[in-house]
Amino acid sequence: MAPLGSISISVERLGDIAVLGVIGVVDLATGPALRHEIDGVIGKDPMSLIIDLTKVTFISSTCLAILASTKERLGDAAGFSGVCH
Repeated sequence: MAPLGSISISVERLGDIAVLGVIGVVDLATGPALRHEIDGVIGKDPMSLIIDLTKVTFISSTCLAILASTKERLGDAAGFSGVCH
């Protein structure tokens, strides 16, 4: 897990499923790091992408836009899910 600003992002592969774990704050300052990690995962053509936000303490509209654009980019080609509580 590599710290990026005030977030940490890990990537785990479970067969054809990529799980991106995010810890910390996702806002205007840290959003580009999240987008960069998502781009790297999508570049490896996973069948499904899960973004685990259960350890995120704050989500700004920047994060919501990143999640929406990720779903749009994947389209019907891959499964997509965001997990939070």
